[in-house]
Amino acid sequence: MQISRGTFLGGAVITLVFLAGCASTTPSTQTSQRLDEILRAMADNSTEATSRRCLSTSVYNNVDVLDDRRLLFRGIGDRAWVNELRHRCPGLRLRDTLVFELHTNQACALDQVSAADRLFLSFKRTGPTCTLGEFQPVTPEQLTMIDDALRDN
Repeated sequence: MQISRGTFLGGAVITLVFLAGCASTTPSTQTSQRLDEILRAMADNSTEATSRRCLSTSVYNNVDVLDDRRLLFRGIGDRAWVNELRHRCPGLRLRDTLVFELHTNQACALDQVSAADRLFLSFKRTGPTCTLGEFQPVTPEQLTMIDDALRDN
C-alpha cells in the first residue's frame, strides 16, 4: 500500500490518501461476525482511559477498512488502533483508497474520511464521507486475529 500525504499549513486541511492495490470488496458475513467477536473481546478488555481521541500521523503508516463501521490504523511493528466510525458508512469496502481530511497533523474523532478513485494525478471521491470516532489500541494478538479474519475473506 502506498501513502500520499498532504502538508500542514497552519489551519489548512491536510489530505492523506491511502492507496490500495487490489479491487474493493465487502467483507463476507462470516468475516464480519469474526471481526465482531474479536473487537467485542477487545472492548471488554479495554477501559475508557486507553481510548484516544487523536492519533498523530507519525505513528501510523497504513489504514485498512475492516467493514462499514471500523478502520484499522497500523503503526510500526505490532502497534495498531481500531477506529469505530461515528455512524455506519455504507459503501465503504475492503481495499478502498481512503482520503482523510485532517485539520492538524493528527487524525482525530470528528475528522472526515471518504473513499476515492485515482484519476490521473488527482483523486475523485466516489464513496460516502464518514466521520472518525475514538481510537482503541489493539494488542499484537488481536492484530494477528484480525489479519487472519481478513485473509480468510
